Order: sequence, then C-alpha cells, then structure tokens
Amino acid sequence: MADWIYQGIDARGRLFTGPIEAADADEAAHRLQQQGLLTTRLVPHTQAGGTSPVRHHGRRRIDRATLLAFTDALSGLLRAGLTIEQSLTVALTLSLPPAAHLLIADARHDVRAGISLSESLAQVDGIPTHYVSLVHNGELTGDLGAMLARLQKAIARSAEIRAGILNAAIYPALLVVVMLLSLLFLFIDVVPRFAAMFARSSIRLPAATRALLAVATFLHRNMMGLSSGVLASIILLMGAWRSPGGRASLERLVLHIPALGPIIVSLELGRVFRTMAALLAAGIPLTQALTNIWALPGPGTLRSMLHTWHERLVAGESPAQSVASLPLLPAFVRQFIAMGNETGRMDDVLSALADRLEHDTDRAIHRALSLVEPAAILVMGLIVGAVVVSILAAVFALNTVHIST
Repeated sequence: MADWIYQGIDARGRLFTGPIEAADADEAAHRLQQQGLLTTRLVPHTQAGGTSPVRHHGRRRIDRATLLAFTDALSGLLRAGLTIEQSLTVALTLSLPPAAHLLIADARHDVRAGISLSESLAQVDGIPTHYVSLVHNGELTGDLGAMLARLQKAIARSAEIRAGILNAAIYPALLVVVMLLSLLFLFIDVVPRFAAMFARSSIRLPAATRALLAVATFLHRNMMGLSSGVLASIILLMGAWRSPGGRASLERLVLHIPALGPIIVSLELGRVFRTMAALLAAGIPLTQALTNIWALPGPGTLRSMLHTWHERLVAGESPAQSVASLPLLPAFVRQFIAMGNETGRMDDVLSALADRLEHDTDRAIHRALSLVEPAAILVMGLIVGAVVVSILAAVFALNTVHIST
C-alpha cells in the first residue's frame, strides 16, 4: 500500500490535510469520499513537496448544471474585486455540487502552476469552445468578472428554456402514456372476455364486432412479438443516432416534419444567436465567433449552414450579403442581420433576435402541447366509443335471436 497526501473539504466547507494509505489515487479518493471529504488535492507521499496533484476533471464530462454553478460562483467573486486564485479558493468553500468543486479545485491548481484559467478550462471535456474564448478574452481585457456574468446569463437562459419545455411536456406525455396503457388493457383483457361470450353463440356477429375481435385477438396473441419489435426499433434508432451518417439522416427527417421542424430550427437559431451576441460583445470578430459556434452540438444541417456563412464572410461578402441565400434562415432573421450590419451594433441586434426566436419558440411549443390533451382525449373517446358500439351491436344481435326463438 502506498502513502498519499490529501487535501479535502467536508460538507461544512472545512479544509483537511493529511496522509492516507491506498493502492492508487482512485482508491484513496474513494476512501476519502466515504469519510465525507471532497478531494481537492492528492499526491504520492514522496512527491508531496512539489509535484502536481492528480487532476479529476479529465475523468468526467462537465454537464450544463456544473458549468452554470461554476460560472455563477466565480463571476460574483471576481466582480467583488478578488483575484482569480482568491476567487477559486473562496469558491471551494461555497455550497456547490461536487462536480463543480472538482472543476474549481483543478482550475485553482492550474492557476497556481502558472496556467491561465482559459487554458485550464480548455482541457475539460464538455466546456464549449465559445466559453473558453470568452474567458480568454476576459483575461486579456481584465474584465473577466463581467464576461463570466454574461456567460452565466446565457447559460441560465438556455437552462430556463429547457426546463420550461420539459415542465410543459410532462402532463401531455403522462396523458398519452395513460391513454395508450388504458387502450392496451381494453384490447388485451376486456374485449377478449366478450369474445369468449360471443363464441358460445352461433349467430353471425356484425362486421364492426368481428373487426374489433380480430384486432383484440391479434394483440393478445402477438403481444410479445410486438413488444420485441418496438424494443428492437428503439435500439436501432439509438444506434443510428450514435453513428454520424444515421444521425444526419434522422436530423434531416425530423427537420422536415411540418410542425416539429420549424420549432427545432427556431430553438437552435435562438441559442446560436445568443451565443454569437455574447462573443461579438466581447470584441471577438464575427468570423471567429462562427468558428467557435459551429463546434457546438446541434443539428448537422445548422452547423453546415454556419460553416457556409463563415466561408462567405472570409471570401469578402458583407454580413447581409452572406446570409441572403442561406437555408433555414427565415426572412426576418436576414432583415435583423442586415440591420445590425448597417447600424454597427450587431451584438445588440443578435441579442434581440435571440429574444424574439426564443419567445416565438416558447409560444409555439406551449400551443402545440396544449393541443395534445384534447387530441388525446378525443382519440381515446373515439376508440372507446367504437369498442362500446361494436360490443353493443353484438349484444343486440344476440337479444334479437333470443327474442325470435
């Protein structure tokens, strides 16, 4: 067992330092976690005098919530007048998610080693290129606190939109699931009981009843096969989504769906233009801003459009000319960009454009989701009504036979 020297923080923000025995760094960090400590520094005992600690952020991908917590904490401390190293040290004592503490600890170590914050963040998987560019620009201008505040606002707005969409979709999704389960129960359990009753009679059932019983019998006998087919289809779609060619094909298919495609395009364009506005406000040229943005995750068609826009700007076209024939861009978007080019306030115009796109998208999503509830109720009512009418038709036929006999 090797000796390690650790530095860690407990749940109350207190700093602890000492030795621990473990076979490797992972085991040492795991033991410290069991003791309620968040590891911020961990080095072999023989190297404790001056080597670099084990870095943690290379082992995991930073998610949006972690990046938001990191940005929010650091921007406030920097604007309060603290240096970068002081801000990172104080941020370690704040109540933040564990992943954010690890990111802060690694960044502080790099800063103490003479590495800039932007260079440190560039090594972290999950931090976008435009984020690193803005941090670097803030370091050069000496206004890193304001730059991080702008990033925090953009990330928080994006998270707010996602949360709003998710919250609005929960009830319609539950309603659709309950409707499907109810109809499934109706066809594989309730209807077959009537089928057994009708089978004991020798009359010819109405056509609607025969069709209903045929559907119920098919579902009852082939439920396992149908379930396996649905599961296999989901697995195939997930596999296609992970492959570049399959993902591009699925994206094109989704973007051509009449109701869904325009909403996705507006949502992605709003995100792109808000990010671009932040980059331009920081003094980053439009061509470099586009280079940073097309590396963001999103539909391949949109990234291809941004790449084409960049090539036209490099070729000498003005911003207004370069977007004149770009696909996916509505006419009002081209007008906004032309206006920003004429006034010289492209960052403000793009920010206003992002606000409009996000507002229109939010309204369209809520309008579409508000139609799901009545549509689901209507569909379920029609199907249940058809089932009831079909069964009653058979019952009336049986009664007619009994009365006549």
